Amino acid sequence: TLPAPTATASATATASATATDTSIFTPTEGPTITPTFTLTETATATATATATATPEGGGWTFANIRLTTDPDESDPNILIFGEVINNSGAAQEIAAITGLFYDAQGQVIANEANTTDYWPVEAIPVGGRMPFEMVVIGIQSAASYKLRVESSVGPDLPRQNFEFSAVAQTNESGNYCVGGKARNPGEALKSYLIIVVTLYDGQNKVINFGSDEKVGVTTLVGDKTVNFRICIVPPNQDTVRYD
Repeated sequence: TLPAPTATASATATASATATDTSIFTPTEGPTITPTFTLTETATATATATATATPEGGGWTFANIRLTTDPDESDPNILIFGEVINNSGAAQEIAAITGLFYDAQGQVIANEANTTDYWPVEAIPVGGRMPFEMVVIGIQSAASYKLRVESSVGPDLPRQNFEFSAVAQTNESGNYCVGGKARNPGEALKSYLIIVVTLYDGQNKVINFGSDEKVGVTTLVGDKTVNFRICIVPPNQDTVRYD
């Protein structure tokens, strides 16, 4: 939902765009459903842009997308951060987040073979959101792009009804750190607990995220708490808030 970056971009104008997710999620019989949902974005030469993704009939929605160039590479790649939201009506397990990238003439200049993706939790409950990161290798800009989620109905029902306390944020050696305590107000957990911290800028775009996985927490019930501490390496500048 931001324009594709260029190494020499200096424009200061502001533009707006609207993107629509027209994918339809239709449950079928059988243990596995593998829907594919696509969001199309168009980038321009302006410095900033906003887009609104409107799903029709459910499915996956992309939100809070932020495009930059990877500063750690001598020949910068495109670095994408954002969130996916599960509007499919069923708990889903993400298999892949991929994309297609086009030049001004509509020709594909990068595809799934040029991308690497990462997200901290595979299983997403109904209505749940998850941050993701994608690196597009070999290009520094694109005129437009499409993002896609591949998923299947998950065998387990993930939970997100945890409570946090004594949460504090610190900056340490350039890292953005968040720590505190987590409590499980519900039934005993089956296998693991993953705590995710997502950083946002002033336009609610995802800057970066980090996670802390706790295993062996089946006794985390009642008033018991578990400590967590997540330090997020750059990019973490311009952070206005975190979830």
